[in-house]
Amino acid sequence: MASTIATVKGALVVAACFVLLHSAMGQQYNCSACTPSCYQHCQAIADSDFSKCSNVSTDLFASCFKGCTSGHCNGNSANAHGSCDIGSCSASSCGCPCARDCCKVCTDAAGQASYRCTSAAGRVMQYCMPSCTNGCSTYCANRSAPAPAPTAY
Repeated sequence: MASTIATVKGALVVAACFVLLHSAMGQQYNCSACTPSCYQHCQAIADSDFSKCSNVSTDLFASCFKGCTSGHCNGNSANAHGSCDIGSCSASSCGCPCARDCCKVCTDAAGQASYRCTSAAGRVMQYCMPSCTNGCSTYCANRSAPAPAPTAY
């Protein structure tokens, strides 16, 4: 009885492997679509990264300004804030000198953060495309392994 069960299990394993191998053989990777697929994949990553940069400067400015004025302006920030905003740090719009100083510092910090974010997003294609297309080229030349999935950056 035990040998019969072992034989049946063995036959089932062989049958499952045969089915999986047969189905994998029918799925050919389209090497001519490799570069366009890489471009679409990498562009989607770049677009996603750029979209994350849209609020970087306003969010950073808001938190920087709040922290700076509450920590350095002796509680005057609520009255002196006026309409301080990124790049609007004049006496007429911003109020007390302490709030203006915070506005200027935070405007600079927000601009730098936004620049770094968009610069990094702009380099996605530079790093993503070669990696992706090299993987496709290697696979299509050798056909030795499954085509690699594009690397996310």
